[in-house]
Amino acid sequence: MLKIWIITTIHPRAKGPLRASSIQNLRTAAALAESGCPTLLWMAGGSANCRAGLEQRLGQALSPHLHFLNYRPRGGKEAKKTPFHGLAACTWNLFRAQMEPARSPDIILTRSPLVLEQLSRVKLCTPGALKILEWQYPEYMQLWRGWSRRHPQALPGESRKFLCKQRQLEFTRLQYADGILCAAEDHNRLLADAGYPRPSRIFPSGCPRYPDSNQVVGKKYDFGYVGSISPDNGIETITRSLAWVPHGRLLLLGSGPTDYKDMLGKLIMSLNLEDRVDLKDWAEPHRIGKIMSTCRVGLVPISRACGPEKRQFASPLKLVEWMAAGVPVIASRVPSVMHRIGDSESAYIVEPDNPQNLADAMRRLQDDHDLCRQLVSRGSDIASESAFEHRARKLIDFAEMLRSS
Repeated sequence: MLKIWIITTIHPRAKGPLRASSIQNLRTAAALAESGCPTLLWMAGGSANCRAGLEQRLGQALSPHLHFLNYRPRGGKEAKKTPFHGLAACTWNLFRAQMEPARSPDIILTRSPLVLEQLSRVKLCTPGALKILEWQYPEYMQLWRGWSRRHPQALPGESRKFLCKQRQLEFTRLQYADGILCAAEDHNRLLADAGYPRPSRIFPSGCPRYPDSNQVVGKKYDFGYVGSISPDNGIETITRSLAWVPHGRLLLLGSGPTDYKDMLGKLIMSLNLEDRVDLKDWAEPHRIGKIMSTCRVGLVPISRACGPEKRQFASPLKLVEWMAAGVPVIASRVPSVMHRIGDSESAYIVEPDNPQNLADAMRRLQDDHDLCRQLVSRGSDIASESAFEHRARKLIDFAEMLRSS
């Protein structure tokens, strides 16, 4: 069996919400270990005895083939934090990893191009390991947004110079990957710009298998949104749309900045929707499927108002989770959504940032139960293909292909 390292910046906090990327990494590692592959999951922070806590939060027992290595993330001022920043930290963490059952890995999987560059300097510690990049949001965009927040007075030329520098650095670091798994189709354009010569595949987000819950009877909410409460997810559009729908209850569930949630609460009050909107905080991952099943229609109205990361370079996780929960979905017409569903017509598509268009769709699905059943049936196929055990198999097949070539 292949021995696998997954090097990630997941923070396994005992309390508080887990990031979607953290849940993806955890469930992917669990599925790989369940298939029999000794898997070492590198985690930023956390305790040495994190297994029991993670099992409770995920609602599943973890395979004995899954092991954990906690590290202290380090990095430069304008760079991602990794286990390998500086010779001392790099040497110490690699030494500790060699004490684990998954030592001398066959595959190193990471979401950070910087990690690939750093590991290339210490080949003797990981001889023969295939380095695979799971490319999600381009790091240069995230670094540039952080730089812009810290330098609000910067001139446009300075901002562009920083962005171009980080983009070129990331493109250079891609060359250290033996293969790349891309979250979305639009990554292919970036790979072409970077002149990346080796194999790549589209590798969308996974989702758990939820019990079938596509019955309309017993639903608590007519509409539901689950995820990060942030402007790029179209939360304000959802709220304004509900004002155009004569009746129906809405669930908004997720964590987000306090000031934004306060603003959202004021918007709900100004539209006289207090009695029809439940704005709730985050929930543990193992409860998400059950909460989704209490909604008749799921909403994924990704906005165009913010950066391109979610609408172009993401694999929309909640889109597939609604499908897995047996709930029909209304989603925005953005590249990440359209590439994910292809020609399956498995979601009701609306224009982003258009409250009237979204309200029309909400009213349509309230009344057209046949259409809801059709969307659920089509979505179930996508959800089945996205199950984490299938995702793990695709990753192993990609690695075997790289090894054979």
